[in-house]
Amino acid sequence: MLHRNKYSWRNSVERNLDTSTDTPFPEVIEPARVYPSPDAPDRWVVEAPIQATETARKPMLFNGPNAQKLALSYAYEAFGGARFFPFLR
Repeated sequence: MLHRNKYSWRNSVERNLDTSTDTPFPEVIEPARVYPSPDAPDRWVVEAPIQATETARKPMLFNGPNAQKLALSYAYEAFGGARFFPFLR
């Protein structure tokens, strides 16, 4: 048996579209980019998102056999997420 809500969908839409509050929309945060370096086969690059501070905007390079794991770990710890491009050579 189906039950109908007490309020119609229009009431809920009108409540959601209430502009009396001055809270702005949350800013969309772009994740860091993680991709292999075109220079070396065992080097990975982490590019900071646009919203990062100027000191964190320099790309970080990771070398060695665990470079991919280290780069992804750094991106998640420093910026809260990563866009992973494993085949960008």
